[in-house]
Amino acid sequence: MENPEELSRKALEFHRSGNLAEAEKLYRQMLSTDPENADASYLLAMVLQKTGRLDEAERFAERASILRPDNPAAVFSYANILRDCGKLDRSVEVYKRALDIRGNFTEAIWNMANVMLRQGKLENAINLYKRALSADPGNAVLCRAAMAALAGPGYMKEMKSFADTFIQANAACAAVALQCGSLFYDKGDLLNAASYFRKAIDADNTNPDAWTMLGTVLKLSGKLSDACACYGKAIELNSINPATYNNLGTVLAEMGDTAQAITIYRKAITLSPGYDQAFSNLLMCMHYRPEYGPEKLFNEHLRFGDLHQPDISKTAYQHNRIRSQRVKLRIGYVSPDFRTHSVAYFAKPLILNRDTSRFEIICYSDVRMPDTLTDTFRSAVDTWHDIRDMNDDQAEDLIRKDEVDILVDLAGHTWNNRLSLFARKCAPVQVTYLGYPDTTGLTQMDYRFTDSTADPEGSERFCTEKLIRIDPCFLCYVPPDAVPVQEELPFDRNGYITFGSFNVLPKVNEEVIRCWAQLLQNVKNSRLILKCRSFMDPFVTKRMKQIFEKTGIVDKRFELVPYIDDLAGHFGMYSQIDVALDTFPYNGTTTTCEALWMGVPVITCSGQTHASRTGASILSCAGLGQLVAGSVQEYIEKTIHLTNDITTLRKLRRGLRGLLRSSVLCNADIFAGKVEKIFNEIVRQLPELP
Repeated sequence: MENPEELSRKALEFHRSGNLAEAEKLYRQMLSTDPENADASYLLAMVLQKTGRLDEAERFAERASILRPDNPAAVFSYANILRDCGKLDRSVEVYKRALDIRGNFTEAIWNMANVMLRQGKLENAINLYKRALSADPGNAVLCRAAMAALAGPGYMKEMKSFADTFIQANAACAAVALQCGSLFYDKGDLLNAASYFRKAIDADNTNPDAWTMLGTVLKLSGKLSDACACYGKAIELNSINPATYNNLGTVLAEMGDTAQAITIYRKAITLSPGYDQAFSNLLMCMHYRPEYGPEKLFNEHLRFGDLHQPDISKTAYQHNRIRSQRVKLRIGYVSPDFRTHSVAYFAKPLILNRDTSRFEIICYSDVRMPDTLTDTFRSAVDTWHDIRDMNDDQAEDLIRKDEVDILVDLAGHTWNNRLSLFARKCAPVQVTYLGYPDTTGLTQMDYRFTDSTADPEGSERFCTEKLIRIDPCFLCYVPPDAVPVQEELPFDRNGYITFGSFNVLPKVNEEVIRCWAQLLQNVKNSRLILKCRSFMDPFVTKRMKQIFEKTGIVDKRFELVPYIDDLAGHFGMYSQIDVALDTFPYNGTTTTCEALWMGVPVITCSGQTHASRTGASILSCAGLGQLVAGSVQEYIEKTIHLTNDITTLRKLRRGLRGLLRSSVLCNADIFAGKVEKIFNEIVRQLPELP
């Protein structure tokens, strides 16, 4: 028989190497011959704790603490196990025992503070955190841990206090300021986030992460040119980080420089060929540029799809097709936009008007900053899952466990999409719809919902999915009834025509600007109002003015309006516009519907892609096909003709809302019924499993 010292040595070797099963055997063997062995009891308790056998771990830990009441490590371990067992009051008592033995036992102070916080004893917890930091005032790791613990709802003031105290005493420590900024950023407090990111830069201006995070906050705050400068500095410090290039590309696109954004996105992809979000951003940005036709776009989407060829082990998985005893079809929707967002507005009529007797709805939400509209969706569906902090493995397991029959992607290649999740084929049927105006490029995506105008016959050759056309329009618009129409035509009070476009700036390319400039030159005394968030940045407005001036249009002929947060103020801007001008080759969607609802006719130019035919789809469905042009020249001619017919403009001002309300475009029940019929049909086409 091996001597106790040799047995202990082997047990510790197994323990340290992670072979817990062998370590446990030897610890038990030691205790069988020496039940009073405090070290073996203590170490066995740690193994049992790590392997989840807490009740047994508690017994051995208690025994060790009795045998060695003067050993702070044994007492501390016992307190931790009591905490894990949910015996919080008892754990606090035992932590105090450990501190009686060793007064500056920082880990015990810290763990007891966390328990106090769980018990809602905020003041006690804060005092303990302060005690821990006073024992080790330069410990940035400890300070950051305290901040993370206090980052929950209601404790941000205390968290900020910890950060400020530490930063004041340790001015050269960038890590704490960076983390504090990140915590405020996660809570949506951009002002405080920016302040702490600047403090991190003051502490260490060679930290690319601090420059990147400050750039992100400035971007969200509308300070695009400043954000651009921050990302540029981050790249200067670390030129091989693809995420920084992706961030820079996003800012450039928002500033209207889509050509340069595409170049930067390609740089990010070169550095990291599997960088999905950068690839998606590239694909989205290409739709804004007139030089990319359907074939070029399709080839780029196929490149994305090639990154996600199905794993043989995954495709071998046999989906449990619809259970014969299940009454309802189970539909899952995946989106980062269950919030105040245009996608959510168009998703509402489908999800909220479902037939609850035949359909069960599960939403997989990747929303970063929820709002009241998020709450509306959450309360309306059968099951709600927040997947924003789940990786694809976790989200896939959840979807498979839910036994979803049809999984619907509402994002496509838009920001924060989860197409990599759909590449795993998590459901028997997968559909992409609404968020993105093109194919996903994934062979694992079965269908794409569209209509015969947006994707006429022959469009299939540019799609990896099978097209299902919901005619006459693939959209359903639910207008805000509370917003009144200003029935007076602006021309009648101004004496001149006012054009307007409220589309995002990336859609306003050079060709669009030349076209609008030509209209301003041909329609006497006319004015143009452009409104978008990007005009919050003075540099962007200056650049846009310079572009117009190059076409011969001075700034008194146009007005650049920044973002209007107030809904009434936003819709009120339509009272200043006689005719809305659509962008091309990427048409407006929400902006077109809103303009029509407010009595403003929209002239659109239809092209070769879905993105350039959405305007035609909406207008045709509303009975306004005469406002659809087939070329830029026809767009100009139709616009001039309409501005010369003031009588028609007055009639449209008074009648467009009624026309829209009575159209299929605004009938949620009919639309939801059509989609539900499609859902039933595509499920019936699935092969029966043996």
